[in-house]
Amino acid sequence: MLEIALAAVGGALLVWIAGRALRRRKTRASADDWRDLMGRPDVLIVDTETTGLWGEAEVIEAVAIDTTGALRFAALSMPEGPVKSRATRVHGMTRVTLRKAGAAPWPAVQAQLLPVLKEASAILAWNAEFDSRMLAQTAKRHRLNWPRLPWRDLLPEYRAIRGEKPESGRHKLQAVAEREGAGADGPQHRGEADCRRVLAVMAAVAGLPAPDAPESPQARPELAPAPKPAPAPPPGPAELAKADALTRLMADQRPLSEFERTELFEKWCESIPEDDEFETETEPSLEHTIASEREHRAFMQAKDKDLGWQCDTVETAFRHYLETGDIPAPHYPLRVAILLRKAKERERERAFLAAWCRQFPAGTGVGMTYLKLHERAAKTGAIPS
Repeated sequence: MLEIALAAVGGALLVWIAGRALRRRKTRASADDWRDLMGRPDVLIVDTETTGLWGEAEVIEAVAIDTTGALRFAALSMPEGPVKSRATRVHGMTRVTLRKAGAAPWPAVQAQLLPVLKEASAILAWNAEFDSRMLAQTAKRHRLNWPRLPWRDLLPEYRAIRGEKPESGRHKLQAVAEREGAGADGPQHRGEADCRRVLAVMAAVAGLPAPDAPESPQARPELAPAPKPAPAPPPGPAELAKADALTRLMADQRPLSEFERTELFEKWCESIPEDDEFETETEPSLEHTIASEREHRAFMQAKDKDLGWQCDTVETAFRHYLETGDIPAPHYPLRVAILLRKAKERERERAFLAAWCRQFPAGTGVGMTYLKLHERAAKTGAIPS
């Protein structure tokens, strides 16, 4: 865990340094500089929408227009991971809406986007550090190369032109567009509309009318939508037998009292060696850490709908609890209950939840997932509501 934390801190530091370098690249722009950029098919404005801001965030929409106003590229991408609820509140997109819109896998999007970007003499963006980082980060997640591109950040240039200092909220794109009288149709925080807002701001600063050229024929490439995940096969007799055995194990075992659980847990903690008693091993590289995390995520996604594996995990955790007093994580028993419900095994679900709640009554575990387990048990009639 320490190695992963250090790697994350190091990665964040590198991103911060790169971002400062990008923001400082050119801050002496003038209105004449922006006027020279207008009306050129070789100068692109790019905007992305993403699943989040940091960490594992991915690009889910990429749009490019040129400064003649022509739409040069627009595509939606189906992410591997979830779309954060905070991101959805900003741009309105979820995995469901992306799938319904026919979002393509990122490799297919990148294959069409990169040739457009490579032809540009300059790529403009409002807060280019974010868009450039997200594109490179998404490519890396898919083990694809992402080249250096001629990015140019218009946000610090705008401040320099207007002689303004950084101020929270004042230089967000929508706020700047309203002050400059550079309105643009379309929702906020959607790719094409935001690109056109940037173009309108540039035109207002340069003292020119905002251009609006038709989109190029290749702007919206026909990309095959991301395949739907294959439905999990219903649990077979062997998996249901494991669920039954797990339920009997918990139903037949006398619940530990709070005193017994505390005593066992204290003894177990005392038996754990101090950190310096463990053998030191060579620290894994950052690449190894990232690969291991990716493999773990893929493994967990594969096992998420495997009832037999979930039952084995709960049984192992329960037996460990009986020996140590270490209360099991609630995610796996909740998955067992959900998978039984999806298999329409309602009686088995009810019996399992009754046995689980007998061992771990309300107040035993901490957190929302434990609360969900007890709410689910009450709804099924496994415990009194």
